[in-house]
Amino acid sequence: MILKIFEKKVIGKNLTGLTIFILLGTLFFLVSCNSEKVVLNPGFQIFINDTSSVPIQKSLAILQRDIKQVLGKEAVISTDFSSIDTIENALIIINGGSDAMGLDILTGFERHHLFTKQQNLVLQGSDVRGTIFAMMTFSEKVLDIPPLWFWASITLEKKGSLEIPCKCTYDSGEPYVKYRAWFPNDTDMFKPWLRDSQFNREIWLETMLRLKMNTVEIESASDYSESYAISDYAKLIDNMGLKITFHHQSAMDSKFNKWNDYWRKIKNTEPPELLLANKEKFEEFWRYNVRCLAKNGIDPIWGINFRGNRDIPFWYTFTDAPEDMDERAEIINQMVQKQVDILKEETGQENPVARWIFYDEMSDFLAENKLKIPSGKYLIWNFVAARRDHFPNDDIRNLTIPENTKLGYYMNLQFTSTGSHFVAVEGPWKMEKNFRYIDSKNNHPIYFSVVNAGNIREHLLSLSANAALLWDFEKYDTDKFLTEYCASYFGDDSSEEIAELYRDYFYSFWNQKKNDLKDYERQYNFHDLRYKQVVKQLSQKFFGPIDLNPLEDYSWEQLPGRTFRIVPEDCDADNQIDAIINGTSASMAAFKTVAQRADSIYDHLDIHAKVFFNNNLRIPAHFMMHLNETVNKYCMAYRKKVPNERDDYDQQVYLKQALQAAKTAQHTIYKSAYGPFKNWYAEERIFDINDFVIRIEETYKTALEYSGQVNGVNNKAME
Repeated sequence: MILKIFEKKVIGKNLTGLTIFILLGTLFFLVSCNSEKVVLNPGFQIFINDTSSVPIQKSLAILQRDIKQVLGKEAVISTDFSSIDTIENALIIINGGSDAMGLDILTGFERHHLFTKQQNLVLQGSDVRGTIFAMMTFSEKVLDIPPLWFWASITLEKKGSLEIPCKCTYDSGEPYVKYRAWFPNDTDMFKPWLRDSQFNREIWLETMLRLKMNTVEIESASDYSESYAISDYAKLIDNMGLKITFHHQSAMDSKFNKWNDYWRKIKNTEPPELLLANKEKFEEFWRYNVRCLAKNGIDPIWGINFRGNRDIPFWYTFTDAPEDMDERAEIINQMVQKQVDILKEETGQENPVARWIFYDEMSDFLAENKLKIPSGKYLIWNFVAARRDHFPNDDIRNLTIPENTKLGYYMNLQFTSTGSHFVAVEGPWKMEKNFRYIDSKNNHPIYFSVVNAGNIREHLLSLSANAALLWDFEKYDTDKFLTEYCASYFGDDSSEEIAELYRDYFYSFWNQKKNDLKDYERQYNFHDLRYKQVVKQLSQKFFGPIDLNPLEDYSWEQLPGRTFRIVPEDCDADNQIDAIINGTSASMAAFKTVAQRADSIYDHLDIHAKVFFNNNLRIPAHFMMHLNETVNKYCMAYRKKVPNERDDYDQQVYLKQALQAAKTAQHTIYKSAYGPFKNWYAEERIFDINDFVIRIEETYKTALEYSGQVNGVNNKAME
């Protein structure tokens, strides 16, 4: 393949006019010189100038595994550059500046440069992660190993040798967004799978590096089994070369649900009460955790906040909290300022990088101008997408952000109780829309990003799109990305057709409320967990007095109507039940069309592309078709108690149809559990699809008993 080299000035917010060579096609830019090539044969040599870093060692081992998978033999590694001038057809890895080859220092954050020199291929990184990213780029662009190769169950193509035309070059430039994080949350399927093997524990972090992500959000790093110990999880993330940051419950790496562990295991005393009157005790707790990370050589992106002992405001935990909301906000301000002071004292840094996560009540307080944000260039104002439906919340939409503020954004691709669990719902277009809006709020690029992706596997498309956007913000386009993504994993011949099918899949979800934001499509989606909550609530009152508006907000919901966000008049209805029936009817039909098209495409795909297409698009489409049918028929059965029914079906007929559809949905989603993911749903509990089916089955049985037709004798429902 012969591609032209051309230059483009990267001109953006707060960026210099850095000249880089732009990546195009399946290889980095190549220029044919009509002469020699760099040829890397099985067992070729790798020269690397620095292997002292544990993350470099880990990534070098990954590179060796990649090479062996493609060429059948590992490369020979050497750190001896004494004869480098006479070496040809080798891979040379330079971590940092000039070395024996006399290379110029590569400047910039995480920048990496691939080029040919003296009949060798050179991978140079400006820093440790830049060097790691150079190795991952080599795997993708030269070895043809796409970032999601494991998740896609790809069988890698064997090669006799690697041929790279001379004078090739690829300069990554710097990422647009400096810190780019994943937060695996609600990991009922992911965590048991991680326990299966050390490979599983590492491969998802390796995937992050292949996608050029650099930060993992965790709940806490400290391990209270012994003094100043950190968890194996935190050690692994650090050893892989990734940054650590903390959950919005974990101010200073200190979760109050670990309060008792600290006092009993570290201090050998009974825990003091969690009272505001005991604030010197939790200041001690904070200091310990900051010291713990410092002693272990970890320099995280700190979190500052003041919340309860779980995902709740502090006043639900501290019994001496005031009732007045202004007083509550002032307590948060005082606690956060104290945390900043402790951070500076314990780390010895004037500007320790930290983020205040404006989550839930923090977002509400900020929107009301009740928060006093500490001054300093170190602090990231980390805004959060709206709770339950994922778009920029009122705080960032209504506030004027100071120009020099470091902006962060936290977006859910799922949500614990009402969001996306078994299937992806939000999609890459909505992800892009969120981040472009945040970026427009001041004159600097977004500084920090985190996507909450739950069990990871369900959200691979949007995670990949997010990684591409955050690195190359100004050139990224979701439609173009999606076509290239489909070409990488399903082949060029089907890429455009599958890209269109992905779009139709995401646009098949029921939008139960019209958009509030201008030019913001799919602002509200009825996620799969909302279907579960409909059945859960309705099953508890199915045989009680009729109520066509039976769904209730969670007791802890702070904004009314947010749990389901069903607006009947937006769904051609005047009550919740009819809105659900109308919405699920339309969504079921749309998903049926997508599922049928997916079946047709699947039949013609290459055998190696079938698995990922099936798991990532075809099965989700079929599952959502059956899930919509389940809830539609269940609500139709419930509505049969209303006079002047809309049809002649018996209630039991609808319940039988709902039960059959629910069982089919369960069977459908389980079809993706095979190969390395055979136990993926073994401990699934957040949707709890067994409970979902049982509730409908119990309703059906009770309906039969009420009608006097136990065991289905002479019952229309059993015909």
